[in-house]
Amino acid sequence: MERIGFKDIQVYTAAWLPFGRSNMEALNRFVGSHKKYSSATEFGIHGMISNMEKGKITMNAHGVFLTPIDYDYTGFLKAALRVNSVSESEFGIEFNKSGLSTLGIRLEKDTIRNSDKIKMITGNLSYKYSRYVLPLLTDVQQSLLSGIYQVQNFTGIGYKLHTYSVVKCSVADQKECTADELWQKYSKDISSVTDWITTKVTIDDCHLFIGMAACLCIGETTEKVDDFLKKVLYLNTSRITAQRLHSLLWSLRRRIQS
Repeated sequence: MERIGFKDIQVYTAAWLPFGRSNMEALNRFVGSHKKYSSATEFGIHGMISNMEKGKITMNAHGVFLTPIDYDYTGFLKAALRVNSVSESEFGIEFNKSGLSTLGIRLEKDTIRNSDKIKMITGNLSYKYSRYVLPLLTDVQQSLLSGIYQVQNFTGIGYKLHTYSVVKCSVADQKECTADELWQKYSKDISSVTDWITTKVTIDDCHLFIGMAACLCIGETTEKVDDFLKKVLYLNTSRITAQRLHSLLWSLRRRIQS
């Protein structure tokens, strides 16, 4: 079977986190989103931040630097994330009051012809999500997540957290093919990235393959497509969280009956 060539790759990994208007406002104020100049805010190494309005932040791992890019006080925060002040490696991060929290990265221009490597990249980004994003939460948020994932120690959530990914890329013959034709040619490579496919759709010349683990988007995205992908992320992260809550309720019921 012919192998697909992934180019211009962007990978986004998301999970549902317990955010709300007050959490968003506290975070935006802390990182100085409202300031007219752009500066990074350091979340220290094994340190503690206690001047948040709702709870305190206790770093469980190495800290990060957040530089605000765009924000709405009670709505969202978009920021650049670096693991240290001199690092050239930069991630994009977005928190939203809906709970959808996304970590993204843009890869090199080189073409990747091994779909397993794309799968490894999404897995690695999921690990970085647990390492860099979760420690930014307040103790109240951490306590809620610990309950959902049934762990005594918050640091153990990283091993249980299930994220959902969106992979944006381009391929050589994307404009000449429909989504079904691309699936016929590259089904093995596509399903390797997405897992079990639930939906195939084309929007504004972008071919979307929505699976249980990830969504592969082939083509240059428009505002309409980007909005659709955000909805895909939100629905799937909500589905994963609902499954965790179902598991929690089931285990509680067993304890009550025993």
